[in-house]
Order: sequence, then C-alpha cells, then structure tokens
Amino acid sequence: MPREAALAAALSIFDFCEEHPEDAQLLVAFRREDLIKAIPLGTLAEELEELNRPVERAVVQLARRLYGGRSRAALDRTILAVFDLPYGAARRYLITRMPLPPGLRADLASAIAAVIDEPLRGRRASS
Repeated sequence: MPREAALAAALSIFDFCEEHPEDAQLLVAFRREDLIKAIPLGTLAEELEELNRPVERAVVQLARRLYGGRSRAALDRTILAVFDLPYGAARRYLITRMPLPPGLRADLASAIAAVIDEPLRGRRASS
C-alpha cells in the first residue's frame, strides 16, 4: 500500500501541473527559501516557514512505510520519487509554456515505480 500511496502522491503533483500550468509555473520558478527571505519578518514569513511542516511529516511517514526507516537515504529516495520526478518531468514544458505531451504521465509513472522499487543498496534504510 505505501508504494501505491507514493505513486498517487507523485502523479497528483503531475496532474496539478497539467491542470493548473500557470500556478505550477510559479512553483517551479521559485524556491520556497527565496520567497521566505524576500518577505520581512512577521506573521506571513512565519506562516510560510510553517507551511511545509505537514508535508515534511508525511514524507517521513511515507519513507518509513516504504523503506522501514527515516534515514537520509530513505528520505532522499522518497523525495526523489514523490516530488523531484513529477516536477522535473513537467518543468521544461511549464517554463516554455508548452502543454505536457501525451504519454508523459505514463512514462513518469514507470520512472516513479522504478525509483520506489529499487532497494536502498549500500545505505541503511533506518535510523
């Protein structure tokens, strides 16, 4: 079940990019850290700082379910599969304002599954 959850989460990001390309363009153009630095200290900056905390907790939980732990290797693999691959697959199309090509979602699903299914060789899965 964790494999299916990871795949669904990653593909939902890709689907968001396809359904809301203008919003997705902003997500791939700016880093959250840069946005936080650009805002003066105060309530909005604090809210932005805390915005990703639930996502971070979910990634840790998913890494534990996928790989049996929350080691740096398990977290990195989970982030690669769930965030980096879907945004990476869509990024060049988003920044050039081109529609996502047919078949990209299926190719992405195969790539995500390959990453998720690959054992964490040479690295401890838990810590």
